[in-house]
Amino acid sequence: MEFSDVLSNRRSIRKFKNIPVEWEKVVAVLDAGRKAPSSGNLQNWRFIVVTDKERKKLLAQICYDQSFIATAPVCIIICSNTAKVTSFYHDKGLLYAIMNCAACAENMLLEATNQGLGSCWISSFDEKEIKEKFGLHQDTDAFIVIALGYADEKPPAPAHEELYALTFLERYGNRIKDIDAVLKNYGKKHREAYENLEQGAKRVATDFIGLLKSKIKK
Repeated sequence: MEFSDVLSNRRSIRKFKNIPVEWEKVVAVLDAGRKAPSSGNLQNWRFIVVTDKERKKLLAQICYDQSFIATAPVCIIICSNTAKVTSFYHDKGLLYAIMNCAACAENMLLEATNQGLGSCWISSFDEKEIKEKFGLHQDTDAFIVIALGYADEKPPAPAHEELYALTFLERYGNRIKDIDAVLKNYGKKHREAYENLEQGAKRVATDFIGLLKSKIKK
């Protein structure tokens, strides 16, 4: 699947078919998480794969009775060796540990879509209960649960804000309204570099500028 299609097709799925997920696909999803960036390359994430029916029911209860979790063929609890991160980054350690696991989770969601699977990111659960019931060590925290399986629903694409409304140039609030002016303001040197691009690359750049223009607020 093209990466742009993966981004466009990903949805939060809460209804799954009663079809087992091939272990090869589960491993591909886990491996995508493993390859995420992390602060100091500490790779603080740890994964608990849950497939047992009763354990999934327990997990659903711990996630404040989100019953759909129990119907997913596979659940992945993304944990963090937070102590490892705080030993390096001290008072920023918890924040960085969470950010690292968030990057890991996003990789997993995208790879799940690439594998033809549906997935859902869950962050609402009783941290103390999940730690106790799933045997997490004292220095380990659970941050995210991912429900995984073959989707039995096709949610519509959620609305997203236009790019121009979200993007600023050089400082917050400095919205891009005229892409030609942006190129001009970047100076003659940058303009010359643009003009000297190979024909193919120049065409790509022109297409990209055209796309930006179509998104610019009038």
